[in-house]
Amino acid sequence: MTEPTADSGKLPIKMLLVEDDRIDHLAFHRAVKQEKLPYDYTIASCLTEAIAILREQKFEIAILDFNLGDGKSSDLFPILQAQNCPFIISTGSGDEAIAARLMSQGASDYLIKDPDRNYLKVLPVTVSQTLARHHAEQQLIEREEQLRDLFENATDLIQSVDIDGQILFVNRAWRETLGYDETEIKQISIFQVVHPEELEHCRQMMQDLFTFSTPCLNIETRFITKDGKEIIVEGNVNCRLKDGIPFCTRGVFHDITQRKLTEAALSKSQSLLAEAQQVAQIGNWDYDLATAKIIWSEELFQILGRDRALGEPNYAENLQLYRPDDATKLHQAVEQILIDGQPYYLRLRLLRADGSIKYTQARGMAEFNQFGEIVRLFGTTQDITELVQIEIALHEEAEARKILLIELQESESRYRSVIASMSEGIVLQQADGQIITCNQSAEKILGLSIEQMQGLKSVDFERLTVQEDGSAFLGEEHPAMLTLKTGQPQTNVIMGICQEDHPIKWISINSQPLFHPDQTTPYAVVASFADITEQKLAQEIMRKEVELEHMRALTDGLTQVPNRRCFDERLQIEWQRLLREQQSLSLILIDIDYFKLYNDHYGHQVGDTCLIQIAQTAASQLKRPTDLFARYGGEEFVVILPNTDIEGAIAVVEVIQQSIRDLKIPHTASKVSQNVTISLGIASLIPTQGQSPEDLVAIADKNLYQAKQQGRDRFYWSES
Repeated sequence: MTEPTADSGKLPIKMLLVEDDRIDHLAFHRAVKQEKLPYDYTIASCLTEAIAILREQKFEIAILDFNLGDGKSSDLFPILQAQNCPFIISTGSGDEAIAARLMSQGASDYLIKDPDRNYLKVLPVTVSQTLARHHAEQQLIEREEQLRDLFENATDLIQSVDIDGQILFVNRAWRETLGYDETEIKQISIFQVVHPEELEHCRQMMQDLFTFSTPCLNIETRFITKDGKEIIVEGNVNCRLKDGIPFCTRGVFHDITQRKLTEAALSKSQSLLAEAQQVAQIGNWDYDLATAKIIWSEELFQILGRDRALGEPNYAENLQLYRPDDATKLHQAVEQILIDGQPYYLRLRLLRADGSIKYTQARGMAEFNQFGEIVRLFGTTQDITELVQIEIALHEEAEARKILLIELQESESRYRSVIASMSEGIVLQQADGQIITCNQSAEKILGLSIEQMQGLKSVDFERLTVQEDGSAFLGEEHPAMLTLKTGQPQTNVIMGICQEDHPIKWISINSQPLFHPDQTTPYAVVASFADITEQKLAQEIMRKEVELEHMRALTDGLTQVPNRRCFDERLQIEWQRLLREQQSLSLILIDIDYFKLYNDHYGHQVGDTCLIQIAQTAASQLKRPTDLFARYGGEEFVVILPNTDIEGAIAVVEVIQQSIRDLKIPHTASKVSQNVTISLGIASLIPTQGQSPEDLVAIADKNLYQAKQQGRDRFYWSES
């Protein structure tokens, strides 16, 4: 039976009452009506009826008489629990032990029935408390599920490890990165994942955490994936307590493998710069406007044909190396760059002693100070004589082809003879793609005779041909096959031909369909192709030239260490990275003591040699690829030390200072030593939003000043 409830201003509570005593039915009904309780209730008089009702309906709460005529109401527990419905047990007086046992099986509360049915007076409070408690439990479950989802779906690698190293929990990112599924995780320990060379450190770290020696550790370590690959991670690990006792560690890591590979590649590229200049026949020059001093690289002397013993030429002598009209062009470009600072890019001709011409590609750029004034010009010169000769030859051949193509229209016989003599390969293919004939140039370029090619289709060459990116050139993608399929010509399609014991030969292909009158489907296709291997080589040389020019722009011309521009760019990058990671960044400013007196006493040429020795020696003391040693200006140098606190910075300073002392460069004009010495200012901080990289430089500069004030040949640092 169902009894509607009085309007109480709230939604009625949908309730199931399972009770086999009809007097209790009436008493319950009377209590609901008198108290105007907001219950929308259904009564079941036996176990069988209750099961049938629960198959059709769901309830917010149930009140169950334990002993029923046809069984025990405990049979209803699984059904109610599956519906997430809380239930209250009602038992007779003296059955308190049974009620307690039933609560351990899932009952939310219990009522003790008495003969006067006073238990109905506490029923509303018991129901309200049960529903409130159930609602709170559901919210707690939802919050726990949300927290689990947050951990599971985080992009960072999250792990939890017990005191014995057994893995308790890892998230999806951890499993996907290391290649384990959830079942496998339960069967391995963290010591099977950590790189063998990191195991001792890992065990020591866990001991420190579990013995409270360290509350939290920031680490960089290596893991081994399931398939044996090595990855590098960084992050933090802390100890979790349970009842005040260490229970497990929790770690959050980032995969920094790619970043480490990039840093290693950058370090390697810098070491290859000098070798690459020689291979690419590129020389560089540097002109300081303040001192009017010009510096040439060794390669530039060779390219421009000037005797190294004569030294660098002055401006007028430099112009005399070029043809008069090209010298005028270069002079105008230099005047313009001094006005607006815009780079120039010129092709210039040199006059050789034997009267022949050498072609060069000249580039020039300007460097500005903080006030926007040009303080330096620098650039490169590349010998492109071979490239120009190739261009001239290709141009002459192109002009010859134009003439020949015009003559083709005059007669069939001349057409055939011209085709045979063209340097371009010509292949004729019929509608099914089979090769009918070709000229001698095609045989030469493809390395096959006409007898070998006749009857073949483009697909038969798949294993011998590649795309520009190195992938296979499929036969159906051949321009001739596309033209036969679509009826449309194809132009300038690049293909590589692989030949045994020979480099790849590159060709540029054009295809033209042949139609019968009033037909839209080609009956044949003519494919023409030219050997562009030399052009491809020239393009590769030009690409390397651009890369080398960028690398030169970040290198100091005298000392061959990174320059001020490189320092400014790297400082901005490391500041932003360590601002995000909240790690230490240290900076060292270095000044050669009494260097002006050194120049005055020994001369500027010896001074330049001293600068080179100091720079190369100090730079070689830095062992990490992330550290940077750069020329800051004049006799000042600077060191960037990412992820380094003040203690680490002081250790680096002591090594650099001792290495300079070990050089024992004489400096009799010095007021502090008979040899060259340096003063150093150190700054170290963790970047914050309210600071800037300039603040770090200012601290180092102030501390350098203090080192000088205190007598030089020393270093100084302060907290701020």
